[in-house]
Amino acid sequence: MGNVAVYKKGTTNFFSQGLGLLSDVVSSNLKQTVSSTGNVGQKLEVEYPIDGYLVSELVEGAILRVSVSTNKSDYGVFEIVDTLKDDSGTITVYGDPYYNRILRMSFDNGGVFTKFPSVQSALDAAKQNITGFPADFNLISNLNTSVDLSENTYDTFGKFLEALNSAVHGNIKYSLNSIQIYSALGKDITDITLRDDMNTSSVKITTDFSGIINKVIPVLPVHDKQGNATDQTKVGTIVTSKYSNQFLDYWAGKVIHFDTQDIANTYFDRTKADRPVQTVDVDPIGLDDDFSTINIFDTIKLYSTRLDYTDKLRVSERVFDTLSENVTSFKLGSSSVNIFNQINEQNNEIFNNVVKLTNAAISANGKGTDYFGQAKPSSPKEGNTWFWDDGTDFGIKQYTNGEWVDLVGSNTAEKISAGVTEAVSQAKAHTDEVKQGLSSDIATAKSQAASLANAAEANAKSELVSQFNQAQNALSDAKKDLTESIASAVSERNEAVAHANSQARKYVDEAKKDINDTIKALAVGGRNLLLGTENSATGIGTNSINYAFGNYYLAGDKNVSDLYSKYGSSGYLTISFDWVASGSTISGTFIPQWVGNPWDGLAESSIKVSSTNSSGHCEWTVALSTNGYSSGDATGIRFRQDNLQGNITISNLKLESGNKATDWTPAPEDVVLDYTTKDNEIKETITQYKENINGHVSKLQTTAQTAVDGLKTKISQTDY
Repeated sequence: MGNVAVYKKGTTNFFSQGLGLLSDVVSSNLKQTVSSTGNVGQKLEVEYPIDGYLVSELVEGAILRVSVSTNKSDYGVFEIVDTLKDDSGTITVYGDPYYNRILRMSFDNGGVFTKFPSVQSALDAAKQNITGFPADFNLISNLNTSVDLSENTYDTFGKFLEALNSAVHGNIKYSLNSIQIYSALGKDITDITLRDDMNTSSVKITTDFSGIINKVIPVLPVHDKQGNATDQTKVGTIVTSKYSNQFLDYWAGKVIHFDTQDIANTYFDRTKADRPVQTVDVDPIGLDDDFSTINIFDTIKLYSTRLDYTDKLRVSERVFDTLSENVTSFKLGSSSVNIFNQINEQNNEIFNNVVKLTNAAISANGKGTDYFGQAKPSSPKEGNTWFWDDGTDFGIKQYTNGEWVDLVGSNTAEKISAGVTEAVSQAKAHTDEVKQGLSSDIATAKSQAASLANAAEANAKSELVSQFNQAQNALSDAKKDLTESIASAVSERNEAVAHANSQARKYVDEAKKDINDTIKALAVGGRNLLLGTENSATGIGTNSINYAFGNYYLAGDKNVSDLYSKYGSSGYLTISFDWVASGSTISGTFIPQWVGNPWDGLAESSIKVSSTNSSGHCEWTVALSTNGYSSGDATGIRFRQDNLQGNITISNLKLESGNKATDWTPAPEDVVLDYTTKDNEIKETITQYKENINGHVSKLQTTAQTAVDGLKTKISQTDY
């Protein structure tokens, strides 16, 4: 029965049976899980009799070889990392993939890398920078995608591999002597369709609508005359999902930076971000179809009768019985993404995109006052803004007094320049006219000189020369006024833009720091199950009985029975908080309690305060098996005070799963809310930036036009 072979630590040749086969093995299961980066995690669990003849060889560091599919030549090698003896007379052996020894290796160059033209060239560079990298171990990829790995340093090859694969959206396959990155793995299973209206006991489908977006505003680079991208950006044509009204009845938008409009147009087809995320847990034993050959990355069709929606999902988790060589369970769907991944993604989007965005973004429900694209808005209101782009030129218009008025465009500078050129041309025409008139007058004066006295002739010439000089002076003054006015307006605009840029960068840096600090804090302790705990609560003593203060609600609209269902009757909840009493007279008691059934159980006893006991830190643990918790309807926690004189302030409140209190951290939902606040501050700054630009460009145009008009006036008022 047994096909599990055991080898001594350090073995590299696995083509023999090593120390022997575990023929009397009880069970052997391999669990494979696809991570959010496309990597595959593997865990081996083998159960063996405690009196088995090879039990002495099952020690940490020893190596096991097992089948990983129905293909007899397809096997995996695992290093024993832990063992656990059980009262039932067996020992459970836990194994990690043997290739982990490769993933743990560090780089000679400190993990510093640059840009690479292909994935294979990046893998080759990594291998060359690791002393002692096994010569017979291969790193292989068929992806020719260029990749930039210069932004971070990598402690180990494993971290390098994760970053590389995440950057190119590949899939990783591990074998005995190689690691391979491919664009696609797995087979397309076309003869099986899983449905939500049949096999309900063996097929459990979960649908999540929370991450759907159905509209994307592309931010595109502006190209120079040579076709090269500049640091300037413009808003492209909005991309709307073909599933806009099928899953959501409102607009959920997102601003994303793209290199081209064509890439933006394919965003939804590439990411499926406009569709719900479906996860399917499958128990093959209860199904008529044969799933024995199914593997990680294979795709199966799923039909939801409730949504009337068909999708193809990939196998993201698989449990394989290496003894019977059958798949005992598997999961379909996208890889799970936890709160830290979500915040990191938002953090990167803020840093990479928002600082470049000089236009307003769409509101969450699509009812914003800004329009984008080529088509003229059909029902504008006073003050609405249209960021137009006809494919050649682009600009901003504002709806004023029933019509769209140009504020600024890509040809604004040309228009100003044309106005100046026209004014100078008119001035030159007037000057030529002056010269012609002067020449004609001089000829006339000479003709008259024949019959007039010399003095009269000289006076006439002097008067005409004086008129010509006055005209030239008027033209010079007008040109000087125009140049100074335009230079002043341009200077003011540049100062305003620089100031707005500085403010936007400040908000972005603050938001990035706050989010990163919160991520670090969340990584330390357990998940806080309460919302709003970053705010302290103060109870003012009334010297009365059963007076409550400081309500904190459970995240996700949960209640106590939900916690019981999630963590089970053997689970625990631990509450912790700091408290400070203040006032001239301090006396009485207070205690945390549920807001609703089961009311009690959060504390062993009330806290008695006095002038000598005016502050402290409290930690209590309650078993979920306590009476009333399985059916509890309480949705939050508050504090009860009895006969209290003085004030009590509660801070750093935390409710978490388990029987050990950890350092305070906010609930993940509060972190996302804080991100939203920062995002709104950034958007407000960007809006101010846009308004400043509009105002200063408008002033520039007005000043320039005034100067041009003034020039024309000065010229027209000159008498010749």
